[in-house]
Amino acid sequence: MNNKIKELLRRLFSLRNVVPLLIIVGAFVGTFVPTPFGLQRDQLLLGLLAFLAIDALLERLELLTNIEKDVEVIKKLVASQTSKTGFLKHRSDFPRLEHLIAEARKEIWVCGITLDTMVTLTGVFVSKLDEGFNLRFLTVSPEENVVREASDYFGADSTEFAGRLEANLDSLHWRFAQSYPQQVEIRTIGHRLALGYFIVDPHYEQGYMTVMPYLHREKGDVLPMFLLSRSTDPHWFDIHLKDFETLWSSATKWKLKSHRSQ
Repeated sequence: MNNKIKELLRRLFSLRNVVPLLIIVGAFVGTFVPTPFGLQRDQLLLGLLAFLAIDALLERLELLTNIEKDVEVIKKLVASQTSKTGFLKHRSDFPRLEHLIAEARKEIWVCGITLDTMVTLTGVFVSKLDEGFNLRFLTVSPEENVVREASDYFGADSTEFAGRLEANLDSLHWRFAQSYPQQVEIRTIGHRLALGYFIVDPHYEQGYMTVMPYLHREKGDVLPMFLLSRSTDPHWFDIHLKDFETLWSSATKWKLKSHRSQ
């Protein structure tokens, strides 16, 4: 209890409170003394008002000074974090896809050029599908005009590009969609893609995505990537999620060659 009283007195009689204390004393004396300090009541009132104005000005200046200091601290902290971590990263700076898939709870949506990497992850995807997981795969259509546009932009041989693309689509169909028709869907779109997506649990609070901008004639190992989280980047997360959903809604369900003429 004594410590609390000492702390209260220390704060009360601090230098910052000198002006308010003087105003209180002056008002108290002026109440009981007709001509305090040889001053008329009007003079005393004007003096107290002047003290009040000075106190308000000092408080305002102190507040602005503290705000400026806090802003400088925040700016330095943000600059420090940005320089240390960076927003754009190389693919190698992110955890391996196997780890990202293992951490997912409900679903994963993938949007990529040829989906080469997805074909190599059969084992980890199947284990998730057995748990009731849902998958979406989106890529460009292997139709000749689309392949020509995409391969030219990415600097790839159109024949080789088309072969890889169609082989991967067929492989994903047989390995996933054929065995888990209610959980896996594959779609293709009739133009080249601007962004690659790997989206984990998009409609849950823990959802996040990696985004890869596809640059003209640059290979995958040098392309930049960035991470968006639903919890920390809700605005940009929703914008990119809407972009994927728009692409998905305008894409066509993939069918094997033997079923396309039916």
